[in-house]
Amino acid sequence: MGTDLDQDEEQDVLASGDYNFDIDAGWELHGKPEDDDDPERAICRWCYIYQFVDSDENDDLQRIAGVAAGYAGGGTFQVQMFYLESANLVEVTKLSVVRDVGGELDTSEEWYELDSKVQEMAYEARNVLLDKWADEDTWTGSDELLLREEMWSHEQITKQGDMLYACTDDDDPWTKVLRESLGLTAGRVFADG
Repeated sequence: MGTDLDQDEEQDVLASGDYNFDIDAGWELHGKPEDDDDPERAICRWCYIYQFVDSDENDDLQRIAGVAAGYAGGGTFQVQMFYLESANLVEVTKLSVVRDVGGELDTSEEWYELDSKVQEMAYEARNVLLDKWADEDTWTGSDELLLREEMWSHEQITKQGDMLYACTDDDDPWTKVLRESLGLTAGRVFADG
């Protein structure tokens, strides 16, 4: 099932640079153990790694930055760094995105207008995803993102049926807003839809 993580790595899987991120993610198990033709693997269905952004603005907006991974319309898999502002968790007032297409970054014009600390936060969230949780080589070589095998038994992971889940806050409604705003099709199910 993979190698065990040491204690520092256990505490570090959501930290990078000066940031300690939240996660909401689901990976579906496919294949069979000990089958070379169809080896067992955990395919990402959705993953949001994010942190709230402190602001000096005197307004009611909530701000969040990070990385999202998942399937969009048409069945394509996407990794996107994002910055989002919302007044009420329904209406998004600002959204800036950098799409990662197999390791190549496609940056929106609005991205360059963001504060450099916000950009750094999103890049660090991407580093957490691709360096600690997922296998970056599979992402740059195919249209899927696999959970590192050593993470399958991590304390953040719970297994239900053929799914592995990681969630730091079950009551956090942000991932629903992110899924809808970024056009991703999979995510945790919420009571209100």
